[in-house]
Amino acid sequence: MNKKWKAWKQTAASLVPFIAPYKGSFFTALLMVALTNFCLAFSPQIEGMITTQLANDVMAHTAVDLQAVLRFMVILLGIYLTKTISQVVCIFLLTNSIQNAMHDLRNTLQNKIRRLPVRYFDTNQFGDVLSRLTNDIDTISNALQQTLTQVLSGVLSVSLALVMMMRINVMMAFVAVMIIPLMLLITRFIVK
Repeated sequence: MNKKWKAWKQTAASLVPFIAPYKGSFFTALLMVALTNFCLAFSPQIEGMITTQLANDVMAHTAVDLQAVLRFMVILLGIYLTKTISQVVCIFLLTNSIQNAMHDLRNTLQNKIRRLPVRYFDTNQFGDVLSRLTNDIDTISNALQQTLTQVLSGVLSVSLALVMMMRINVMMAFVAVMIIPLMLLITRFIVK
């Protein structure tokens, strides 16, 4: 585990100079991921307010307060529009910054290949070298574009969901959190 962590840190440190020129758009994209997840975590509360308003009106045997429902729906529409726009901006900025960084990385590797001695290509075929480099750069690009946003999105989703659950009902949130390890233990027991 320690060797993998060191290798990961070394790889990340070697990528920093290529991402640094595009850090503004890169970090803005990561902020858009956070905004998207905040909108996703907050929208159920507004949906619940609509349901509560309708239920209260029905229980009171009065006419449905359409103005209040409409107000909540406009807020919900704003949240969904913000989520959608932030997703589009995130995808655009992240793709742009990562592709530019990979372009710089390709240029650096191409310059390095030009400086290799001719005897290197006596033992290694030029096509194999280019194939390996192309595959490795594509793998790095895919990892940065997909994995990075998925990991950040997953961590934020779980964190924000826990916060929203605690705001609504602490006891139910505690029960829900305790069920997860219990289910893991039960699954582990059944699988054995």
